[in-house]
Amino acid sequence: MDFLIVFLWFIFFIYLFYFLYSLFSYKLLLNRLKKIDFPYTDFLNSIPEYHKLSKDLQLKIKYSILLFMKTKQFVGVGVEVDDKKMVQISFFACLLVLNKNQCYDNLKYIYLYPVSLLKERVEKEGGVFIKKNFLIAGEKINESVILGWDENNGQIYMIKNRINSLTILKREIKEEKYKKLIDRFQQLGEYKLKEWIDLLEIDTKLLFSEKEIEDYYQQPYLLSEITIIYIELFFRDSKFLKQNFPTIFKKLSKVFNVKMK
Repeated sequence: MDFLIVFLWFIFFIYLFYFLYSLFSYKLLLNRLKKIDFPYTDFLNSIPEYHKLSKDLQLKIKYSILLFMKTKQFVGVGVEVDDKKMVQISFFACLLVLNKNQCYDNLKYIYLYPVSLLKERVEKEGGVFIKKNFLIAGEKINESVILGWDENNGQIYMIKNRINSLTILKREIKEEKYKKLIDRFQQLGEYKLKEWIDLLEIDTKLLFSEKEIEDYYQQPYLLSEITIIYIELFFRDSKFLKQNFPTIFKKLSKVFNVKMK
């Protein structure tokens, strides 16, 4: 009995030490980040999602952006790659791993195409890989990802083979709550995070009940698409998600370890 008590106290002190060490390390990291010269503040301030982060997370993502830009090679195909584009791409990539000890380690190349060209290719080829034109929209191959840049509004988009995909998705689902979710997402426009979500391979079981997964077993892409929409809204319209899907909002807050304003 005495041994058990001693063992439990030992476990408690180990946990306490780990907690205090983590807290101290986090505060130390924030102090270091405050001293880093971030030369792209104006570009970052133009991204609405950046202002939804807390002050501490804003500091962390600045460091993450610098690390991402340093470790990845950006290649423009019919698009001039400049600091603004790299900052915006890096921001959305780092947003999903802000409190995780990774920075897409296997990713080395980011190819940037005009969004109009990608849409045209997807419509013509249905997202099929074409060697002579290298890659089609939003497809990742080995160490690369393909993104689209819209020169008209200066925005980065992830273009998947989505010919009427949301319309089809909305028609096939049964629950009205999902239709409302899709309606709100369609108001925001194209995907911005899809490619990075695909890379992370987030398990749908984290968000859905066993019954929901069983109901959609014959059409697993439904859960996959809805999961991506949930995550997009978590970062881009957290207020809507929190008000209409509070349980999902709490789960995503835990998955990403991020508190949205």
